[in-house]
Amino acid sequence: MPGLLGGTFDPPHYGHIALAEAAMKELGLDRIMFIPAHMPPHKNSAQVSSKSNRLAMLRLALEDHPAFEISDIEFERAGPSYTIDTIRRLKKRCPGEEFVFLLGTDNVAEMEGWYQPERIFDEIIVAAVNRPGFAPEGRFVSMIRYFDMPPLDISSTMIRQKIKARRSVAGLLPPKVEKYIIENDLYKNNG
Repeated sequence: MPGLLGGTFDPPHYGHIALAEAAMKELGLDRIMFIPAHMPPHKNSAQVSSKSNRLAMLRLALEDHPAFEISDIEFERAGPSYTIDTIRRLKKRCPGEEFVFLLGTDNVAEMEGWYQPERIFDEIIVAAVNRPGFAPEGRFVSMIRYFDMPPLDISSTMIRQKIKARRSVAGLLPPKVEKYIIENDLYKNNG
């Protein structure tokens, strides 16, 4: 059974990899499909790196993980990337396949503002990783499976801010991703 991990991955980092590894172990998943968002509805698209840069960084981040794959399904359509639409399209492509949608407990309450969030639970199993300092909240709490992972205080926002401030990001993301960011002069003018 595959896990689905969505996000902007701008940039991908060790927190994403640790979450995917923990989900495989704790939930008995056979692989993880990373799904970069085309146009995240909750973010300003002008602040998100290009599709080509995000896909290139994700390929570099995951190249040593044979059980991790990338789906560019959200880039196949115009407009915002809604989770329910992506799930339905994946299920149509892979009939009979059971998927587990992965997120952090900090995102459980945010689901209230998502497009048709209740429909997600009709279509798929939802599992959330427990994150220190975040207790799941909202009407979907009891509908979600929870799992643990080693705590890592890493976010893409933090990495972008450090790069903009010309501070080291060593140890936060794979070295090949850091090298790509430097070579392509990413994140120096945005946070």
